[in-house]
Amino acid sequence: ALQTWCARMALLGASAARRVRMPSRSLFQKHVRAMSSLEMSQSEQKIVNLEEVTGRVHSIETFSAIDGPGIRYLLFLQGCNLRCKSCSNRDTWEHSGGKIMTAKEVVTHMLRYRNYIEGLTISGGEALLQPHFVSAVFQGAHEHGLSTCVDTTGQCPRQYWDLVLPHTDLALVCIKHIDAAKYREFAGVPQKPAMEFVDALACQYGVPFFLRYLYIPDYSDSDADIDKFLDWASHYRGMVRGIELLPYHRLGVEKWKSMGLRYELESIPLPDKRAVQRARRRMEERGFTVLL
Repeated sequence: ALQTWCARMALLGASAARRVRMPSRSLFQKHVRAMSSLEMSQSEQKIVNLEEVTGRVHSIETFSAIDGPGIRYLLFLQGCNLRCKSCSNRDTWEHSGGKIMTAKEVVTHMLRYRNYIEGLTISGGEALLQPHFVSAVFQGAHEHGLSTCVDTTGQCPRQYWDLVLPHTDLALVCIKHIDAAKYREFAGVPQKPAMEFVDALACQYGVPFFLRYLYIPDYSDSDADIDKFLDWASHYRGMVRGIELLPYHRLGVEKWKSMGLRYELESIPLPDKRAVQRARRRMEERGFTVLL
């Protein structure tokens, strides 16, 4: 277990499956609260000119070790256009929910933890549906020497790319399925925008990325599906930093039920561990770094 943890920490951009996340209670927070008022005022002075853009924030974690390189400040945004059947954060779908914050408020809060964080990761919902907000927060992070990472499905209008990607150091991209028909059936939206987004990351913006593979029994666990995915990913080998293999889980079931909603995949069995390891070796044999 320690070896696995060390490997994940050492690889740039490790990202976990979407899951129910609770606010962190970091052991560092007592130290952070002890920062002198002078230090805080100096930090705040550096961002007084940050564009005042507002966004809808679902939640914040201040100590994430699995959503990008190093320790991350993790910002979850509200709103998603996908309707993924295995979504662990069903409460992020509605665009009208969340807490309204300005970019300055987020950056000011993030700087309280700058003594130990390496950067900022913005997730969702779908982060790219609030492009002006993400862009402003990313610029604020860069101003203070913090790296930026977006956790996304790539499902957003093309015009949003120019707002966010010039300020993005790394992307974590979840391709729900390599087959277009299965993608639409699972996520409720066409696959094409996601594929075009990955192409733009690699060929237009030069943003490196990790790809995530959902390993779900009777949905994406066949050798044919895995090989098709790897064939496609191989076209971007120079930009793909690795593949995160995400075995199916039921972490979101209770959240769906608490909202009075039916979780369609509850009857699907958890994947066999040996089968998951075979899939991992299949990916590694094609030359990809695999996170599991």
